[in-house]
Amino acid sequence: MPSNIEKMLNITIINPPPLLSSATKGMLTAYPEVPSTATSTLDSLHQDYSPVAIFQPLKVHTQHTKTMDTTPEITLAEFRERHPLLFSDPSVDDIYCSRGWRDLLVSLCDTLQAHLDRHPEVPQVVVAQVKSKFGELHFFYDGGDSYCMGAVALAEQISLKTCEQCGAPGKQIGDRWVSTLCPMHDGSTQAGES
Repeated sequence: MPSNIEKMLNITIINPPPLLSSATKGMLTAYPEVPSTATSTLDSLHQDYSPVAIFQPLKVHTQHTKTMDTTPEITLAEFRERHPLLFSDPSVDDIYCSRGWRDLLVSLCDTLQAHLDRHPEVPQVVVAQVKSKFGELHFFYDGGDSYCMGAVALAEQISLKTCEQCGAPGKQIGDRWVSTLCPMHDGSTQAGES
């Protein structure tokens, strides 16, 4: 059953995120269509949960229904075709992250462009670079406003709990080379186990 916050924001929370950054709070309070109670309610959510599906239609995979063979690759051509204004910078030569974050990136880009379409006074977001570093999504861009900054910050936080390989709930592992992986891809669970 959806919580009050889910009903207010028209979202589905699979598991609440850890603490919200000030940028994310800015995203939620910058516009009157988001109730001011949203930030205090989200702040009060417990800290030890895995990813949240805030962007519509992001689907957080709770089981390993997708594998390396069925999860689509992330291609710059797909993103340029789907969001030509966001990916209009010709110096962007690739998206440097694994396929497990594809749905997260699609949802983020859909969210950003929908916001920009509703608010033509906001400078167009133009992507400068998308990469994974230390098991976290890094989305660099020019333009936008506090809503865009909050959406990007939220996507980056979600990436910390989303398997880079398949999109299932995951956690950061590694010391020198940090990745965000689910139990199946970090080797702690065999593919046949549940």
